Amino acid sequence: EHHRAAEQRFLRLAESTSVGIWQFDREGRTRFANPAMLALLGVRAGIAVADIGAGSGYYVARMARRVGATGLVYGQDIMPRYLRYLRERVDRDELTNVRLALGEPHDPRLPRNSLDLVTMIHMYHEIEQPFGLLTNLVPSLRPGARIAILDMNRRTDQHGTPPALLRCEMEAVGYRQQSFHDLGVDGYVSIFTAPASVELTRIAAAVRRCDTVAERGQ
Repeated sequence: EHHRAAEQRFLRLAESTSVGIWQFDREGRTRFANPAMLALLGVRAGIAVADIGAGSGYYVARMARRVGATGLVYGQDIMPRYLRYLRERVDRDELTNVRLALGEPHDPRLPRNSLDLVTMIHMYHEIEQPFGLLTNLVPSLRPGARIAILDMNRRTDQHGTPPALLRCEMEAVGYRQQSFHDLGVDGYVSIFTAPASVELTRIAAAVRRCDTVAERGQ
């Protein structure tokens, strides 16, 4: 239900502009797609990166140029309509190093052992089933892969993710925080290393602890 409401808001905003979704997609995002921010997220030439919750592909297009011809970008989303917009962008801009992936709330459905980096940009707080998604992401990660999350330091009902809650949920699945970057009013970037495997019993034990963190709004 939360995702359906978000999709409706997205489409209303897109359709209210004279140039449609492309205008909406540009507004307010430039500072998050500049070379310095992409470098902070870990996007570099030659790697394979997946942008989870890619929407119509604002970041995907910029990542595709940065990774270059020897790299690969997966634009992943759970909404087929968003991926249709992304397909339009890929075809229009001739982004030959981009692949599309339709996932589910509990599973990103990305190819096994295919990724050096995963980004989640202002979308982690939208995830309905974080433990399922993070668990099912692990098989897609190569040794040494990183997960870079950019979000606002707010409660989830205010369209953000408190850093303590993010760390609790990530660590429950076995990810480890490598670095944390406070961006002030623009939120934060948190970088995690991937687990070699997942222990489901540890996740079950951590759910209540993470729920407590969420209730405190930490």
